[in-house]
Amino acid sequence: MMHKILLLGLTMLFAFITPACGSNSSATDKSNTLKAEDIVKKARKGSPVNYDGVTIQGDLLLSDLAEQNITFANCTFEGNVISNPATVFRTLSFTDCTFSAKLSFRNTVIDGNFILSNCAVKGNADFSGALFRAGGSFNKSNFDSDASFVSAVFARRVGMVGVIFSADASFQYARFEDIIMFSDSRFGAYADFSKVYCTAQIDFTNCHFFARATFQSATFLNNLQLAKTTFDNQTTISNCLILGTLSLIDAQFQAHLIFTDNVLARSPRNSGLKKGKDFVCEQSDNRLIPATEINISEAK
Repeated sequence: MMHKILLLGLTMLFAFITPACGSNSSATDKSNTLKAEDIVKKARKGSPVNYDGVTIQGDLLLSDLAEQNITFANCTFEGNVISNPATVFRTLSFTDCTFSAKLSFRNTVIDGNFILSNCAVKGNADFSGALFRAGGSFNKSNFDSDASFVSAVFARRVGMVGVIFSADASFQYARFEDIIMFSDSRFGAYADFSKVYCTAQIDFTNCHFFARATFQSATFLNNLQLAKTTFDNQTTISNCLILGTLSLIDAQFQAHLIFTDNVLARSPRNSGLKKGKDFVCEQSDNRLIPATEINISEAK
């Protein structure tokens, strides 16, 4: 008899506890969702902009947070994430985040490190005209829509290793003042590096260009590293100044290569270069800078 009473009591206790557990779970889910405007309000009251595992609803104007270091990890942004032109930021860090709409840092200045690592950007990404004073990392991020870095300036070393550009990637007029690493990245649509200016090495080792790639009227004061890179479509390297080494070691060209009107400090390194069945090479008017011997004893 006592056994039955005890069993009945435990059953009633379990029935009483179960709804309470469900209530706590619901509260936890709600606490992981924030409105963008609430993040701004908290920041204005002095709360740090440091969020982990949060879903942000609505458009987030990052310019309202510019006075603080900004950190988001494992977050989902359901609206646009944008900044006003001429905004000056400190440090920004986004790791393992998803951007469901537009991401824009157009014509902004970032004084500290900028990190956009292992993120998924679903909408257009606009970094055109941005100034990255301390470099940063875009490593292993995916850009599902157009990504623009037109006229962006990178004053320090930046990494774009293992990045997937599924749509157009535009880097026209971008300026790289330190080493830039694109190694192991994938370019699914048109990749345009026309008129870029690189003072240090730019590295595309083991990249794959699935569509057209253009390097036209660009300046490379150091090495242009294209070793082990695959080009599936038309590739244009034209009217460029290359003062370092152009490395095409083990590169693979499947289609039309246009290599014209370039000025090089030394002959390209092309051992192991592979040519697909549709490979055609158009080359003309390329020249090496003449070596000039300087005699100190005759200097005036």
